Amino acid sequence: MVRGEPICGRYGITKLSQRSTRVLAGLLVGLVALVGGQMAWAHQSPANCTGNQLSVGLLKDKTSILSGETVTFTVTARNDSAAACDVTGATLTFHCPAADGTPTGAATVCAANADFLAPFPPTNLCVVACTVTFNPGVISAQALVDGGGTLHDNPDNDLDTATFHRTLSVIVRICGDSVVGNTPGETCDPPGSTPPTPSGNTNVCRPLGAFQCTYCGDHVVQDGEVCDDGNHTSGDGCENDCTPSPICGDGIVGNTPGETCDPPGSTPPTPPGNTNVCRPLGAFQCTYCGDHIVQDGEVCDDGNTNNADTCRNDCTPPSLPCSVILAKTVASDDGSGGGTACDGVADGPFVESVTVDQTSCVVYQICVTNTGQQVLDTNGVKVSDPVLGTVSFDFGTITPGATVCKQAPSVITAPNCTGGSPAGTSCFCQDVEGVNTATITSAICENTNQDACAQPGSDCEDTANVACLGFCPTFNPAFGPTGDCSILNFGGSFTSTGPAGQYQGDLCIADSAHASFSGSNFVTGKVRLAPDATCSGCTPQRVLGGVELNADLTTEVQACQDARENNTPVSLGGNGPECTETVTTLQSIAVNGTITRSGTNIICLTQNQTVKGLKLAGDASTKYVFIVEKAFKFQDGKLQTVAPVGPDDVLWVFVGATQSLTSSGGGGGVSCCKAVLDGSVIIDGKIALAPGLINGQVCGTGDWAFVSGSGLHCPPEQ
Repeated sequence: MVRGEPICGRYGITKLSQRSTRVLAGLLVGLVALVGGQMAWAHQSPANCTGNQLSVGLLKDKTSILSGETVTFTVTARNDSAAACDVTGATLTFHCPAADGTPTGAATVCAANADFLAPFPPTNLCVVACTVTFNPGVISAQALVDGGGTLHDNPDNDLDTATFHRTLSVIVRICGDSVVGNTPGETCDPPGSTPPTPSGNTNVCRPLGAFQCTYCGDHVVQDGEVCDDGNHTSGDGCENDCTPSPICGDGIVGNTPGETCDPPGSTPPTPPGNTNVCRPLGAFQCTYCGDHIVQDGEVCDDGNTNNADTCRNDCTPPSLPCSVILAKTVASDDGSGGGTACDGVADGPFVESVTVDQTSCVVYQICVTNTGQQVLDTNGVKVSDPVLGTVSFDFGTITPGATVCKQAPSVITAPNCTGGSPAGTSCFCQDVEGVNTATITSAICENTNQDACAQPGSDCEDTANVACLGFCPTFNPAFGPTGDCSILNFGGSFTSTGPAGQYQGDLCIADSAHASFSGSNFVTGKVRLAPDATCSGCTPQRVLGGVELNADLTTEVQACQDARENNTPVSLGGNGPECTETVTTLQSIAVNGTITRSGTNIICLTQNQTVKGLKLAGDASTKYVFIVEKAFKFQDGKLQTVAPVGPDDVLWVFVGATQSLTSSGGGGGVSCCKAVLDGSVIIDGKIALAPGLINGQVCGTGDWAFVSGSGLHCPPEQ
């Protein structure tokens, strides 16, 4: 459809220009004749004009339009240039664009038989609104104004004519012009192209027709789309083809991960006879018992409706026994039987209890037996052993009837075992001495999800016992191998008199030292004499363990010397750490008769000490090393430890030229004594207990007198 409508009429169609040269003053000299509406005069006018200077213009109010929109054109004319000639009898016709874009549409006459006499001023002749529905594919439309008249530029005749032809185009915006967004609703252009957004988009621009120049992914829901979220991510509620993401509840089985039924609440038809319903929205939605997949909350799912097989129709197994037994045993690793001590390899059978030397090692075996008819689950059976330092060691999955055995520390992690080379290869006897217990901390029956340890017939704990020969309960670790000897004197003398106060453990005499006994006091262990050492009074009644001659005490002597060196501060001639405290007397740092510290404390005593009762307290980390620079006497009182601090946490190291340890107070013999000292002693000097009791060990040199029923209590365990 083409429609052209003039908005304004024609202007100046018969209007004559006035020229100053043609004005008649009072008289009409010439006669103007109108012939057919045209002024009649001869030839060139005005005189000396040079030609056609009539300018016909064409204007538009829009540069681009859509098909069916209106564009308004204005036709103008002017003939006012200096050399312009008159044009008379002119007709000007305007043509709107046609449907094919050519200027052949509706015509409007803007001037008919009109004269444009110079100087004719700029004038709008007509304004025409064109509304055109263009054919598909038209991207440019043209309007035209044309016509002509008589040109008066020849002095001889009026045979010349003036013709006019002026066109003007507008752009027709369409889907397909490769300009995105210049037509309503357009989101892509040209059709068939792949828009670059969203990132990763593969949908193409729609062809001409309904919803042309749009695409799935433009974030606008077009006809034929259910959704359009403007991204290229499937599974977020709107798929990349602008259809909703599959969900549990859409009635389509299998279009979401793990889905085996749909909708929730329906009864799936398989297996035949199934009565279990489709699970509701939530965990494991759109699944059901009977889909042959074990979901959370199901113990089994065999996909049938046979309630008498190994999986019942409610996805639980029939009742099967569930039980487990743990057995813990220990073997010596002491080199007996031709083996190598502390190499982590058992040198004897695994039994419930072993006894080895305190410096030797042991290894353990822990066995777990599945005595039920269900697998002990795939999370693994876990075993802990506090003495070994083992926490939740994984024995793995254990099938019915199977036994899994593992050894510690070679396989089972046992941080508390420090024996062997490298450290941790075996368990030092003193690391694990006593009764210790292994416990199953997790054993779940796979079918019934029951705790096996809570079921009848299960035994999830077992113990093994280790005894350390020659081990002193108050043994101080600083002594090292000297721990074999409760009393070690090298190069000096040891004298015992009086009633039975007891020297518990072994008495070791080395380097030409001499021991002598009188009275009824006795040694509970052995008297071990180096080749050049002697003993008088060492009767069976006084030495219950007998006398060992030619004993090699080289290691023990060296260990005592090393212990002195390693615990004496550098400033006092040793290689040990410096004092953490320096005091004149012990009493000066006691509060209400108790010294309380945490961690390792190296306390230097710079003056003579006389102590009549004092307590040493702290926590599990507390260690006391007293550096005694002068004489020390404990008298009529007990210098004792308070748990958890024990005698094995206390070491007395005597230094200087006047090393002396003395006591008095009575009470010697069986109930020895009023004067008591907790801790082990390293001294190269005088000991005179009259009487007194040491709960620990003593090593060094010098003349030592334990008289009046004195004692040293460091009993070996049997």
